[in-house]
Amino acid sequence: WKHKETMEDKIQKLQTVTEEAASKLDECKVNLDNAIQKLDATKDRLRKSINVADVLEQKINTNAPLLVTDTDLPEVIDLKMRAQEEYDVAKKRYETNLRYLNKLLQTKKGDENNTVTDKNTNCVPL
Repeated sequence: WKHKETMEDKIQKLQTVTEEAASKLDECKVNLDNAIQKLDATKDRLRKSINVADVLEQKINTNAPLLVTDTDLPEVIDLKMRAQEEYDVAKKRYETNLRYLNKLLQTKKGDENNTVTDKNTNCVPL
């Protein structure tokens, strides 16, 4: 019985962290979508604000080209990159926890059927 209690505890803990990871993944997905929308809006605004004739006249008059760093584009690109990285980490954590949870559930099912199962059940959730 002790083995089943320990297995139940492991499964419960892993279900909890998997649910938390799923929630974090959803949050990161929203942040990523918002960052992508902001980047697209910034690029559109930049395209619309650049009048080729004005840029050519500015270049001729000042010999100073319009630089991307003169806009908020670098910050928005950085925001999108950070959001993508956070999303990727959250997705990996969720998928790993889910994989371990499925293994534990398969092991539990095998124990109930008195079959030999994989003994590698001491997986620690990330």
